Order: sequence, then structure tokens, then C-alpha cells
Amino acid sequence: MIKMLQKRFALSRQGAVDLIKGCIACVFQDISFMLPVGLLYYFVLDMMRGSVSGNRIAFYGIGAISCLVLIFIATWFQYNATYLATYVESGVRRISLAEQLRKIPLSFFGKKDLADLTNSIMGDCATLETAFSHYVPALAGSLISTTLIAGALFAYEWRMALAAIWVLPVAFTITFFSARIQEYFNRKSVVANVALENGVQEFIEAMQDLKANNSEKRYLEGLYKKIDYAEKRHIITELGTALFVVSSTLVLKFGIATVALAGSILLIRGEIDIPLFFMFLLVASRLYAPLESALQNLAAVISTRTNINRMNEILDQPVQTGDSRMTNKGYCKYCGKEYTRGGMLRHLAACGARKAALAEEKGKRTCGYYELVLSGKYNKAYWLIVEIREDALLEDLDRFIRDIWVECCGHLSAFQIGGTEYESHPSGDSLWGPPARSMAVMLRRVLSVGMVFSYEYDFGSTTELEIKVQDYRSGRIWKR
Repeated sequence: MIKMLQKRFALSRQGAVDLIKGCIACVFQDISFMLPVGLLYYFVLDMMRGSVSGNRIAFYGIGAISCLVLIFIATWFQYNATYLATYVESGVRRISLAEQLRKIPLSFFGKKDLADLTNSIMGDCATLETAFSHYVPALAGSLISTTLIAGALFAYEWRMALAAIWVLPVAFTITFFSARIQEYFNRKSVVANVALENGVQEFIEAMQDLKANNSEKRYLEGLYKKIDYAEKRHIITELGTALFVVSSTLVLKFGIATVALAGSILLIRGEIDIPLFFMFLLVASRLYAPLESALQNLAAVISTRTNINRMNEILDQPVQTGDSRMTNKGYCKYCGKEYTRGGMLRHLAACGARKAALAEEKGKRTCGYYELVLSGKYNKAYWLIVEIREDALLEDLDRFIRDIWVECCGHLSAFQIGGTEYESHPSGDSLWGPPARSMAVMLRRVLSVGMVFSYEYDFGSTTELEIKVQDYRSGRIWKR
């Protein structure tokens, strides 16, 4: 049962246990609310007999105080088992989502944008937090307590019980069979919310560009349409839910009428007495009150299915497997063996597979190749060893580094070689020193074996690399 609840409501194990406790607490609370009805029934009986003795007054006084104490205890237990436990579970849920997002493969994010993930972590979690603090335990508690009370009523007088209970399956059936329609409305509403959040996020990120191109007004017109559509979907969703909930609630109203009608007939026939008739009227009036809330809760629980499915989509994703420890080993492209950076440099000089591959290049047109060792300036665990033609341009090396390592949003980049700066988009500004040069320069004009130079990407949040010219060789001319 625990695993079923975990899957059905996207809960942790402790959350599923707390949900069961919350349902039990709501059952006790609903039953405690029926105790004053029983006390009132006995008081009316005494009044109908003509008098209430002193002993009975003490009994009713103690009984009223006892009812208040029991209701207080049940409500206190219910509050702790629902609201407080739900807030703890909400925190666990958000952390679990963040941990899962950290571990799942990057391919998952190809179909999820930032607005969608934000809506899952914030919007869906907030929706489920409300559902589990207000709706689910109260719904389960109402159903269980009503079943217990209905069983007691049938055991006492089945005809009057039938008159009081027949409306329940009808009302719940109406709400239950509206589930698909409510899910459809809620799914449309979620899609509209994600589109709106995506539009707002995009506007914030592109605000300066929109103003620079005088496109702000046109973009805002589209954003206003998304806001109007999201509001429209919310209204339709609420109206769709209200249509079925109100219909079901109206059916419940017939319950008191049928109790009064059936009781009157049985009373005229002499098959029941007035106190029994009065008791069923009291019970029916109190019985339907939590059930009206239960119908609303059922509709709210149905509407959370879309949010739960979205959350389970993330939680059910297989995590990326592998060693979580940092490793700085790489693979030789010639033989496939694994070495650290220092080991790889020694291995390349002696690798048999590499020597055989280079021997096959003899007798063909050749050119020079630089062997470059790229590594993080502040973390040498990140490294790469490459060969590049001597007639390649610095901008070719820049493009390679961007594609395989640093690129994110098309930021500026620069090489620092022998005191000279080569930028991807030189400005010619000499205010802060000699102007930067273009990267359209051949490597053989600026590099030599043993040289160490630096590379920077994104001058705001900079990624800095250190590059060493490890070796130089002649080899077959491959296409650039």
C-alpha cells in the first residue's frame, strides 16, 4: 500500500506513511463531530419525557465538556498529521526533484525548457502541497467515517438509513465520471501556464534587445494574449469543476428530503417513534456537511492528476549511471587505452598503434602539426590533448574549443600569446592598452614548441584555459 501511494501521489515513503496517519486523523475528527449529535438526541428525549433531572443536567454538562475536549484532541492530531506533515513532505519533494534533475541524462532537458521545469518544481509542488494538506486526507476521512456511520445506521433502522444514504453513491458517481473532463481542463490550464511563464522568462532575458529593436510593444501584445488565454483556461477549469460539484451537492440535498418523507410514512404507520425520526434527521443534517466538502475535495484530487503525472515523469526518469568520483583519465585515440594527463603524454611518444598510423603517412604530401595540451587554469583535472595543423587559424582553434568545451551563449573570447591579445571580435579600443588583434592569424606565426599561452571565454563569468605547445611533427595533409 505504501508503494502504491508513493506512485499514485508522487510521495516519499515517509510522505505515504504520513498520508495514512492524516487520513486516520480525519476519520477520528469526523466521528468526534458526531458526538454532540448523540448528546443532543438524548437531551431531546429527556425533554420529550417532560423534565430533566439534576443528575441529567450534570451528565449533559460533563458530556458537553467531554465532547469539546475530544474534538480539540482530534483536531490537534488532525492538524499535525496533515498540515505540518504536508509541509515537511513538500520540502522533501522539492529536494528530491532537484536531486533527480541533477542525476538524469541531459537528453531529458531537450524536451523541457526552463519555464516547464520551474512550473514542476514550484507550481506543481505548491498544488500538491495544498492537495495533501486540505483535500486528500479530508476526502479519505469523510469516506471512511461516513461508511462507519452508515453501517451503524443500517444496523439501527435500515429503511431510514437507506433513505439517508442513497444520495451518496449518486453524488460521488457524478463527480467520479467527470474525472476525464476535469483532467482535460486542468491539462489545458497547465499548458497555458507554462506558455505564459515561458513568455515572461523570455521577455525578461531579451528585454534589452527588444527595446533596442523597438519591438517591446509588439512582444508585450503577444504576452498579454498569453495572460488572457491563461486566465480564460483557469476560468473554464473552475467552471467545469463547479458544474459537477454543484450538481453532486444538489443531489445530496435530496437526502434530507427523503429522510423526512420516509420517516413521515413510517411514523404514520407506527413503525418508528418520534425520537428515532428526530435522530435520523439530526444525523442526516450532520452527515451531509462533510460530504459536500468531500465532493469538492474529490474534484480537487482529480484535478491534481496532471500535476502528479508531470512530477512522476521527472521522478521516473532513469538516472545517469557512472562513477561519482572525479577522474582525470582520458583515452588514446589510437589504441583506446586509458591514462592520466602525464601518463598520456608519455604514452603518445611510445604508442605502437600511433607509430603504425604515422608510418602509413610516409610518402604523401605533408604539413606541420602542433600537439597542444589544453587544461583548466585552476583545475588541471580537466584536460584535452589535440593535434592541429600549423596553417590553421587561431579562430579555428577558438571554434574547436567552443564546440567541445566552453560554448554556451556566443560570448566573446580571447587568446593571450606572448603578451599579445587576440580576440574573437576585436574592438580596436586602445584606452586600456594596445588594441587586441584579430584571431585570423595562422598558428605557425605565433606558436612554438614549449610555449604556454592562455584562453578566456565570456569576460563576465570567465572560463579560463591554459594551453601548452607540447610537440611539433610533420604528417599527412588532412582536410581542414
